[in-house]
Amino acid sequence: MTRTAKVLLTLALCLLAGAGFMWHKFHTNADHNWRLLQQPVQFNNKPGLVLSAPLEAEFTGQHLVELDLDRKLPLHELNCLLGTMPAAMEPCDAAKGIAAIQWTVHDGQTLVASGSTAGDAHPGGYWGPTVGRELGQFQATAGARYTLHVESAAQPEALNQANPKIVVEVGHDRFKQAFVQGYIAATAAQVLTGLGALMLCITGLVVWLQRRRSRKALTATPPNP
Repeated sequence: MTRTAKVLLTLALCLLAGAGFMWHKFHTNADHNWRLLQQPVQFNNKPGLVLSAPLEAEFTGQHLVELDLDRKLPLHELNCLLGTMPAAMEPCDAAKGIAAIQWTVHDGQTLVASGSTAGDAHPGGYWGPTVGRELGQFQATAGARYTLHVESAAQPEALNQANPKIVVEVGHDRFKQAFVQGYIAATAAQVLTGLGALMLCITGLVVWLQRRRSRKALTATPPNP
């Protein structure tokens, strides 16, 4: 193999190695656990502790605490329960909405964050395969361990019909950032794979031409007398 072919082969292998690294970055990014907690809960007709659960953050940044419901009731009723009914739509009976839910996040004995649905006139909500309400948010540090406590006043019975869950997940900004990083990694991997494959083809063509030229040179050389 000539020096030119060796250089081309080395370049092709470097491109393919870079593609492998970017594919690894893409899959590592896709395998992250964006939800720290998704715990079914049951609310009682009297005040009390609903949930006490450990958390371990994988990312540094904002995390959301949410109340998530299955779509087992009419959407209007679910919105009324959660208190997320848009103002322009049919008004709700205040007695049918959720009562106060308090939550706290502790790092050992240190209070990191707390919140309550009481007095939250404009809560964040979401609609999709499930519907939910944002109870609050807190800042977490990657690798740190926390404890989430959720307490509730007496709640409407309909709330348990929708299979309520307490969800803690990475904030939307961090999720969007990871999505963009994953897209860039996948695109780069595809480009590097294509370039690496092209360089291998060129290397093979160069080697083939060099061998063909060598065979022609041998054929054209007259035998010694």
